[in-house]
Amino acid sequence: MGKLAAEYLVHVKVLDEQHQRLFDIIEELREANATGKTREVAAKLLGDLCDYAHVHFKEEEDLMKKAGYAALSAHRVAHRDFISRVEKMIADLGRGHDATLGMDLSAFLTEWLQKHVRIADQQYVEILHSRGIK
Repeated sequence: MGKLAAEYLVHVKVLDEQHQRLFDIIEELREANATGKTREVAAKLLGDLCDYAHVHFKEEEDLMKKAGYAALSAHRVAHRDFISRVEKMIADLGRGHDATLGMDLSAFLTEWLQKHVRIADQQYVEILHSRGIK
């Protein structure tokens, strides 16, 4: 497991740990691609990513709701969009579509997660902390 870079920390222990796990799964996909094993492991890792994203998003949304975060609905939409896109990738793999394999896959996932954690997630940090959620 890697160490989450400071720019991705929200300083809520459970969320930082979950963000790290999401980045770790994406790194496993990148490593599989680099060793030519993408096809063999992509469906499993995408399934793991989707399952874990569900867990993380529920936890994060519950904390935002508890804190009274005003932009919860918009945040929830972004989460649902991510899940939908990953589920489509899994379905494409199941149909034998290679377009979801390789660097494009890990690049999309990395970019989405980096932007989401660095921008969208940082917007709830102050209100969670002000409510004693750390």
